[in-house]
Amino acid sequence: MSVGRRELSKRLKERVNALYQGPRVSDFLARRALETILSLIQESVSRGEPVSLRGFGTFGLKVCKPKKARNFRTGESIVLPERPRVVFRASSALLKRLRE
Repeated sequence: MSVGRRELSKRLKERVNALYQGPRVSDFLARRALETILSLIQESVSRGEPVSLRGFGTFGLKVCKPKKARNFRTGESIVLPERPRVVFRASSALLKRLRE
């Protein structure tokens, strides 16, 4: 089961409210914080800058080389141009936790 932005923002709100005794975080503020973080990651990666989150992993951009492909309907060979691809490399801490 995948977890969407709504569920992530709900979990963020619950964690922040459990950790801090100050004013409670609303659903709106939790969702806004999550959207801001995701948009910052998206902007940085689209500029080609790697984004490293300690204990989680690194997002980066990789340029795939041009490659030959085939149109299955016509059998014609075509060349796909090089294109950017987002990659994620999990940190050793995350991998260790997933293996437990």
